[in-house]
Amino acid sequence: MNYDTPLKVLLLEDYDLDAEMVKRQLKRVHPNWEVEHVTNKTDFEKFLVNSQPDIILSDYNMPSYNGMEAFLTVKGLNLQIPFIIVTGELPEEVAIECIKEGVDDYIIKNSLLRLNVAIQKALEKRIISNNLEVSQHRYHQIFQNAGVAIAAFQAPLMMSRFIDTLNKKGSKEIS
Repeated sequence: MNYDTPLKVLLLEDYDLDAEMVKRQLKRVHPNWEVEHVTNKTDFEKFLVNSQPDIILSDYNMPSYNGMEAFLTVKGLNLQIPFIIVTGELPEEVAIECIKEGVDDYIIKNSLLRLNVAIQKALEKRIISNNLEVSQHRYHQIFQNAGVAIAAFQAPLMMSRFIDTLNKKGSKEIS
C-alpha cells in the first residue's frame, strides 16, 4: 500500500488537546492525510453512516462511551475498517480483551512514536485479510460452478494404492 496517498482517518477523542497531539503526530509523517475528529458517540455513528474512513483511531476512556463500545459499533455495522485504540492508560487485561475482540492495536498516548507503524501494520493486515476473503470466495465459486466433479487426492495415498495394485497384478501373473 502506498502511504503517500491521502487516507481518511476518523479520530474519536473527547479531549481536544489529545486530539491535536494525535493529529500532529500523523501530519508529521503523512501531511496529506485527512483527519476527521469527533468527540462523542452520536457524531461517531453519524460519520460512519455518511462516510467510510480508511482507519479509526479511538480513545478508550470517554465520559459516555469507550473504545471497545466504539469498536463493537463498527463491527455491528459489518464495516471492515482497521481500528486502533489510542489512550492515556489501559489495563493489560482490557487491552488483551480488545485485541481478542478484533481491535488491531492499542497505543498509549505518551508513546505516540509507534502510532504510524501501528497504522501501517493495521492497514496491511486489512489488505491481507481482504485478499484472503477474495481468494476464498473465488475458490468456492470454482467448486460450486464446476460442470464436472472435482476431487482432491493425496499423492502418497494414491501412489500406495497404485503400487498395491501393481503388486497384486504381478503376483497373479507369476503364479
